[in-house]
Amino acid sequence: MKYLLLGSISLFLAGCANINTNIGDYGHSKVTKEISRTVVREVTRDQIWQLQHQPLGLVVSHYCQERPRDYMPNIQTVKQGLKESVLSAGGNAMVFDRCYRDTTSGSCHVYVECAALAYSVNDFM
Repeated sequence: MKYLLLGSISLFLAGCANINTNIGDYGHSKVTKEISRTVVREVTRDQIWQLQHQPLGLVVSHYCQERPRDYMPNIQTVKQGLKESVLSAGGNAMVFDRCYRDTTSGSCHVYVECAALAYSVNDFM
C-alpha cells in the first residue's frame, strides 16, 4: 500500500512537471511592471553617492504621439517604463536624468524621450 501511494504521487508530480501556462506577453509585461514598481527605487544624485552602488548605464524610454488626439503618457507612466528598463538591466535603483520633447519630428506630432541612470545598489539604508 505504501509503495502504491508513493508511486501514484511520483507519477502525479512527474505529470505536472511540464505544465505550460498561456500567460503570454501580456502577463509577462504585467508581472514585470509590478516587480519593477516595488524593486526599483528612484533616488537623487546626492543619495546615490551615499550608497554602495554599481553604475549600469543609461536607460531610455521614448514615445511617439502620431496624431494630436492620441494618448500622451504622463511623467509617472514614463518613469514606470524607465524602472522596467532598469530592472531588465539588472538594477534596483535609478536617478531620473531628463525628458526631451520634440514637436518637429517628421513622423510624430510630439516625440518624448526620457532618460535615467541605472544602478545596482547593494544595501539600501
